[in-house]
Formats: sequence, C-alpha cells, structure tokens
Amino acid sequence: MHFLDYVFLGFICGCLSILGDLCESFLKRCGNVKDSGTILSEHGGILDRIDSMLLVLPFLYWYVLEYLAYTHSENYDFDNIKILKFMKIY
Repeated sequence: MHFLDYVFLGFICGCLSILGDLCESFLKRCGNVKDSGTILSEHGGILDRIDSMLLVLPFLYWYVLEYLAYTHSENYDFDNIKILKFMKIY
C-alpha cells in the first residue's frame, strides 16, 4: 500500500473510533445506564472497553475486502517488497 493509504486509514479509523465511543455513550444515556455490564464494572463494563472498535472493525473488514482484493494478487512475489529495497536489504 502507498503511504497516503496508511494516512487515509489512520484518519478514517481515528474518526470512526471517536464516533463509536459517542454512539455507545448515547445508547447508555438513552437507557439511563451508567455501566454497560458487570464484567469489568470498575471500567464501565466490557462495552466501554471495546466501544472504539464497534465501527472501526466493520470498516476495516469492508476496506480489506473491497480495496485489497483489487491490489493483491494470488501470485504475489515476496522478493519484490518495496520496503526491503528502501532499506537496501536484499
């Protein structure tokens, strides 16, 4: 992948993680619930630990299926990795 693809993914995943946290907090406020469960209750519940991944993981799954399916071939030659040429390691 190109460097700009990594920047794009980092920006989008950062925004989606914040949005996932806000959505989970909104659901808890609508239900008048302080903690989302008894597992890890001192941290607000297990859902509070994974809330940033609620929207990021489906997006990454879609991105891998849609984008990387076009850029990855089955006969990929691992001797042609660009980072190895950049680091002058052969």
